[in-house]
Amino acid sequence: MKRTVFRITAVFTCLLLMAGCNLSHRAKITGNITGLVVNKVYLTEYNLTHEKIIDSVEVSKKGAFSLRLRLSQPQLYRLYITPNKYVWLLLSPGEKVKLNIAFKQDSFDYEVTGSTFSQQVKMLSDTLQATRKKLNQLEAQYAFAVLKNDNNLQSLQQQYQQVIDRQRKFSIGFLIEHLQSPASIVALYQQLNDSLYVFYKPTDLQYVKILADTLSKYYPQSNIVRVLSTERNRLMEQYQRLRKQQSLLSMEKAEIKAFPEIRLPNYWGDSVSLTASVGKLLLLAFWTPIDPDSRVAMNTFEALYQKYHSKGLELYCVALIEDEGYWKNMVKKLNLPGIQVIEQAGLNSSTVRIYNVQQIPSTVLLSQKGIIAVNIFGDRLEKEIIKNLPQ
Repeated sequence: MKRTVFRITAVFTCLLLMAGCNLSHRAKITGNITGLVVNKVYLTEYNLTHEKIIDSVEVSKKGAFSLRLRLSQPQLYRLYITPNKYVWLLLSPGEKVKLNIAFKQDSFDYEVTGSTFSQQVKMLSDTLQATRKKLNQLEAQYAFAVLKNDNNLQSLQQQYQQVIDRQRKFSIGFLIEHLQSPASIVALYQQLNDSLYVFYKPTDLQYVKILADTLSKYYPQSNIVRVLSTERNRLMEQYQRLRKQQSLLSMEKAEIKAFPEIRLPNYWGDSVSLTASVGKLLLLAFWTPIDPDSRVAMNTFEALYQKYHSKGLELYCVALIEDEGYWKNMVKKLNLPGIQVIEQAGLNSSTVRIYNVQQIPSTVLLSQKGIIAVNIFGDRLEKEIIKNLPQ
């Protein structure tokens, strides 16, 4: 009898251990989305060099969703809310993560609890976004200064480098303080723009090596740690190569006239990128439908569009107005061509600040090389269009 009881107890204990082991190798994500109607979210596994979808789940009418996944080591994920909006997650086995995702117009923010590494990644991401915003503002100021033959160019270059240096100093501090955290890998791979990493100096190889060696001891089976270990040499070569190619730190060259990105919703609610819209020549216009002068200017731009669109002229018109319905009615009434987008934050928007809009209506003539002219109208505008279109 005692043997039977002992065997039953032993089997029961084993089952409990197995169940506990299975639970400890699982993670749960619950979330809530406000400010945007989303039908489904997608979870991808991100291994620094590639990305694949591993799960998806429908979102309730109230914006709630829940996901479960199995993992044995910390792993990096992206949770896509829309095709171009996602949340970084760095999950560990056994975590129960809660997300509160809030959309406001074309931007969003989120809170994450229940995952220490994910919170660290969010801090890295928020800091980088603030740095990028400041760099974009300085790029715009520099572009306008070039056009005006301003003597302030050297000061802007120094400010630009100082912003980069502050970001790098923050990232180095984070990495040293969190050597045992896989979130430090995210810090290593962060980019200020498409051609410049935060860690770009040859001496930064030491951080790659130290982090790879440290994390390999704590998380030897983690995919992202393995990738870092095998790619540390290639990664540093990439830093150096892109550093040579990047041109923003050589802004003293007059031909470099960068212009910041705008991404705003069009008539149908689709987000449209300014930089992706620039072909041979683009007229960027800021206007408001309630202003008579703006409506007159838009009629002028419509005539220029009809005359030169076939030769390569494109329009990207930003309406600064909160009332979307009024804007849509005016676009339809005036039969406005080209790309029509709305900035509902109006004159207080970051778009207005970045482009230093001082008057309404306002114009910026752009090519793929950068800004050509600012706030020109009538004959002057048409002459510049003719001058810069392919003959």
